[in-house]
Amino acid sequence: MHRTVSNQFKILKYFFSLFIIEAIILVSQIYNDLFLIKILVNYLFLAGIIPIVLQNIKGAKIDIFSPMVVFHGLYLIFFGIPALDLVFYKAELIRRDEHFYRLALLYIIAGLHFFQIGYFSDIGKIIIDKKRKITVHWSIKRIKIIVITISLISILSFLLILKLSGGASAYFLNIKNAMVELTTGSSFLFMAVILSKIPLLIWFCYNLKYNRFPPIFFIFTIFVFLLHLSLGERGPFVFLIVSLFVCYHYVKKKVRPVLMFSVTLLLMIFLTFYLKYRELTGINDNLKKIELEGTFFTANLYNHFIANFDYLLRVKDIVKYVPEKVDYQYGKTFFNLMFKPIPSRIWSEKPESAAIIITRKIYPKVYVNKVTFVPSLIGELYLNFHVIGIITGMLLFGVIMKSFLVLLNNNHMNLNFIVFYATIVPAILGQIRGDFAIVSTWLIFNLVFLFIALKFITIKTISSNYA
Repeated sequence: MHRTVSNQFKILKYFFSLFIIEAIILVSQIYNDLFLIKILVNYLFLAGIIPIVLQNIKGAKIDIFSPMVVFHGLYLIFFGIPALDLVFYKAELIRRDEHFYRLALLYIIAGLHFFQIGYFSDIGKIIIDKKRKITVHWSIKRIKIIVITISLISILSFLLILKLSGGASAYFLNIKNAMVELTTGSSFLFMAVILSKIPLLIWFCYNLKYNRFPPIFFIFTIFVFLLHLSLGERGPFVFLIVSLFVCYHYVKKKVRPVLMFSVTLLLMIFLTFYLKYRELTGINDNLKKIELEGTFFTANLYNHFIANFDYLLRVKDIVKYVPEKVDYQYGKTFFNLMFKPIPSRIWSEKPESAAIIITRKIYPKVYVNKVTFVPSLIGELYLNFHVIGIITGMLLFGVIMKSFLVLLNNNHMNLNFIVFYATIVPAILGQIRGDFAIVSTWLIFNLVFLFIALKFITIKTISSNYA
């Protein structure tokens, strides 16, 4: 149902009121320090919010898990919030590199606009054929087989991780270093543990559709949560939570934006504290451990929170030091996708990822501590092809996301697609953060097993023409 004229006017009124307030603030700051930076930051937020507002004005309901909303929301979190933090609290950092911060913001804004051009074009619609819709039915007996089979793979993989780490005590007391060492040469074990997400999503969707939640399902859910948390990586657990919300959103009931905002905030706080826990396990000096333990809850939560989303800084440093310290990669970090499945224990000299390249060259003091910084998608595109990479890469990313929207609109009754899309949404987050080859490898690995599982459990498919 389309919104009434009065509702549309109300949306316009609030939006333009905000716009006028921003304009007044900016005009009042015209002779102040960092005025151009403030203009760019303000424009970034307007460019990220306007498409959603316009869609609402046109009468379309805002789907918080649509590719457009997910992308714009994450884009502002990763680039907009750090920019505001710099302007309000760390202006001295901007002054040291004001030229490069301006360039970074310009490239980030350009990337956003070319994504929008690709997304709102009809290319994505042309790519996807939308003549038919599909409804599938699953076998609960086969779902149980998938749950047992993949759970065994995950459990055995985790037990092998513990063995390679010297036992459970050695692993959990030094989870950071254990994780780094294992992902360097045995990342397939970590990916095998994360496979437990697949049967959980499938079983969750089935229970939602038929409103059946046996007690054993909740036990299995806790088991999968613990497995993901035990990996020492924050991402898999957060991705799992997001995927579950996506399933609930499309199978049972639309998730309210306020609820999702609250969950997002809680997950960000979780990311912050879990990082401190991981740092605590990575310190061998007992005195430093005691000092960090003392500040575990008393340290400035806001600063640690912002430190998790410092991708504007990464883009600025890449713009500043490429090609002076780091050569243009000309697509190498993207083509590395072909080599990522090969374990480092077999091929120790295989091509490096974007995160390793920029950390080793730009942040050598950090690299010696076995820490790497992901470059963000904008940073990686610039690292490979300068501005041309940002233009073409973000345009293509927009086209791909539009294709997912077309699929989503045409398969809202298809449980197979809902589980597939619930796996894709966290990957959007991963791709915006950067390191294309690593994110894509993990995604492809999960999708291969997901497709096998869906093929096995699907017992009936009904197709019908669109009206």
